[in-house]
Amino acid sequence: MHQLDFYLPCDPRTVGSVRAMLRRLAPAWAFSAIVDTVELIASELVTNALVHSQDHAWFSLALDDQVVCLTTVDASKQKPEPRIAGPDDESGRGLALVQALCFRFGVEHLDGGKRVWAEIARPEPEVTFEPAEDGGRVCHQD
Repeated sequence: MHQLDFYLPCDPRTVGSVRAMLRRLAPAWAFSAIVDTVELIASELVTNALVHSQDHAWFSLALDDQVVCLTTVDASKQKPEPRIAGPDDESGRGLALVQALCFRFGVEHLDGGKRVWAEIARPEPEVTFEPAEDGGRVCHQD
């Protein structure tokens, strides 16, 4: 299992920094096949945490063989609620996207705020075969 936890300053560049970090980690931690989904969900969770706490928050990325789990912790006690955004609304679609794209989603109230998490299912590794020098086949798992 891999895990990374870090502080999120309330700064307009924070979401972009999180996305860039996820993009860099994806090949090494073997979640490249779902990195776009992971980035989108992380962007929504981090943005919400920073907007509603109006200060700082914490972000965690954890993964095992089956799921990638993204978590934010912030000081706001306001529970995130999905909204139905109108065609001209500039916000209100993020949480619906998170719920549509993740395997599981949840909110836990803490003494000093809340924890919001989303789990994204990792796809089965691709198995490919190629000819071997001895006439057999070599199996590769990505």
